[in-house]
Amino acid sequence: MKDAEDVKAELSLVDQVARPAIPSLNISLYPLYRTSNVLLCLLLLVFLYAVFLASSVCWLTPNTFNKEDGLSTSGPITATITMPLDHFNLSNTRTFENHYWMNDIFYKYGGPIFFYDAGEAGVSDRGVNQSLGDPSTKFAPVELAEKYHGLTIIWEHRFYGQSMPFAVSNVTGIALDEYEAYRYLTIEQALEDAIYFTKNFDPPGYSMSQVEAMRADRSPWIWIGGSYPGNRAAMIRVRNPDIFFASWASSAPVQAQLDNSVYFNPIQQSMPTNCSADVHAAITYADEVLVNGKEKDVELVRRAIWLANSANPWNVSFAPSPAELSLWNISQILSYPFLSTPFTFQAFGYERSLGQFCNHIETWNPSNFTSFNNKSDFSALSTNDHSRIPTPTGLAEATSSEHAFHAYLHALIQKSISDFSPSPNPPPPISRADKVSWTWQLCSQNAKIQVSQHPAPHNLISRFLNVSNQLRWSCHAMFPYAPAVPDVDAMLRYGGWRMRPNNVMFTNGELDPWRGLGVQSDRGINPDALERKSTRTVPSCGEPPEGDAVFGVVWEGEVHVSDLRTGREGFEGSPVERGLELFGRALDEWLPCFWDEKSEWDSVME
Repeated sequence: MKDAEDVKAELSLVDQVARPAIPSLNISLYPLYRTSNVLLCLLLLVFLYAVFLASSVCWLTPNTFNKEDGLSTSGPITATITMPLDHFNLSNTRTFENHYWMNDIFYKYGGPIFFYDAGEAGVSDRGVNQSLGDPSTKFAPVELAEKYHGLTIIWEHRFYGQSMPFAVSNVTGIALDEYEAYRYLTIEQALEDAIYFTKNFDPPGYSMSQVEAMRADRSPWIWIGGSYPGNRAAMIRVRNPDIFFASWASSAPVQAQLDNSVYFNPIQQSMPTNCSADVHAAITYADEVLVNGKEKDVELVRRAIWLANSANPWNVSFAPSPAELSLWNISQILSYPFLSTPFTFQAFGYERSLGQFCNHIETWNPSNFTSFNNKSDFSALSTNDHSRIPTPTGLAEATSSEHAFHAYLHALIQKSISDFSPSPNPPPPISRADKVSWTWQLCSQNAKIQVSQHPAPHNLISRFLNVSNQLRWSCHAMFPYAPAVPDVDAMLRYGGWRMRPNNVMFTNGELDPWRGLGVQSDRGINPDALERKSTRTVPSCGEPPEGDAVFGVVWEGEVHVSDLRTGREGFEGSPVERGLELFGRALDEWLPCFWDEKSEWDSVME
């Protein structure tokens, strides 16, 4: 499992938690208000966006060459391509500059082009240097480039980072042209960007003949991505198999749907049973009081939640008083340990994300808790000696659900404080424009909204965090021109979790909350899963695995995008090393086909 330093390195590449890949990153909908509340909600976005072998090979042609003499190989190469804004309307001649970065130290004529998709966040200079030029980092695309004498590209997605086609507000991050801008941020436009790039690739420092040799009809292009970029890696092999020869799709939630409440199943299953039972009891208690409680009890629950939120060091305030908290505000505060923390379960796993949180709940001592009333202050919730000995069935079973609720708020406060303790090497801040762009993608097409499983017996999330509230406050408050519901068919057209592309390796973490929407899902985490079996047997070039199998592997005990990057010291035996070994075996099987097909085509042309 990745340690904190590994994930910090990933964060800096895509400027997000979770990928974290994040990606990075995490794919979630966050509160966005328009008009007078837009600054508050953009602060909230910052808070929540949390929420990623050297050897020669026989297939290389003998006519190899290195880079032109005099071109520096001291670090990553930064470049841009002038990209059409609209690929599907030839009368629209507007363009923008799309950024990309290269490492060509290992490149020889005929070597593959390893195209790494950075996805839903801008690419930072620090991240590029760590990924493409830091010897202490093992980055899968660079490792593959070294083995196969290839070239590595990091690609920045349109509307992120420096590849923003439109001017944005310096205050809100929203494109000044609003819908007239975001209408061009679609799955199809972004996929076509990559196709246009392969056909017009013109890296600095190469002659025209060398550039032509790098085009997709002369060299194999291989897409690598995790999370949303993993979706794109899989979809491109369905959409444009003649352009991108192969893909590695890591942690790809390809099944688009509105309700993604199954996201929380791997989290709940990873928690100790006493802790998950107490979280359920605490959340249920709060919800029931807010819906059916007496006025006095409702006031106390609101006050306690409002005070607990004040522990947030970023000082994201949902309302100036407890009475002004909406039920949706309350659901956002209560879901902090599972969705909004910078140390999400999907990126860090149970111990780093929730271990101490659960410990604070289970050792919370009700005997030194002063009964909470309308005059109680923050210290009534934040202070406890943690002297209770945990019991197998939990605090609520031994005492009461009300005690579990106050223990939950105490643990939330302690987690908020510890999550934001000073770090010696914090990731760079995430741009507001990036978060707005990703929210538009979620609201318009991607969906997969993380919501409550109420009334399920193991539910961890307030019932008020539901699809209708998320669409209302996360989408339409910011984008009144967004569709009533996201157009998930835009993704499902490529098959969703039924897809069977060839020349694709799928990998996933066993405990990844996003696995429930992937081709490697199972009914243990998603009752609707197809139960497709994974196989490590490399299928023949141009053929999917036999039957309904999926070529790839589910990494035991791992979480989200755990196999594309790690530190050199943690490389041996890691999912990165094992993933490279399996994908290497696949490329050894598949790449000769590219040259066979090319030779046949050349013969026809002659």
